[in-house]
Amino acid sequence: MYSSNQLALARLRKDLSDLASNPPITSSSATTVSASHDDPTTDSASLDVTMKVLQGAYKGGTFEFRMTVPKLYPFKPPTVQAMAPIYHPNVELATGRVALQVLGQGWRPVLSVGGVILCLEMMFLEPSVE
Repeated sequence: MYSSNQLALARLRKDLSDLASNPPITSSSATTVSASHDDPTTDSASLDVTMKVLQGAYKGGTFEFRMTVPKLYPFKPPTVQAMAPIYHPNVELATGRVALQVLGQGWRPVLSVGGVILCLEMMFLEPSVE
């Protein structure tokens, strides 16, 4: 029998493979993703996401995020945190936590890391306070 952590890491590997072969195609940003940290104390994995915004109000900005993938992924959503303060309605200034519906009640197991990255890209084009 597989542990939830093994299943989460297998799914994460698949998501990263899919992302490498079919990156989200938008003209709004240039994004790089790197697997950065496996934390054995929390059974989670982290990805570093760097996004250079090419359009909109944040054009020219480069933003770094840490996406933490929980051991119950894909049944629980990842969390995303900005690594530096961003003045944006979807980013909590004090903590850097990204607040998107897809990272909370809107999460479904069919969603992927690539989908979350696409939502991050869209966040800079269409900020939302919901």
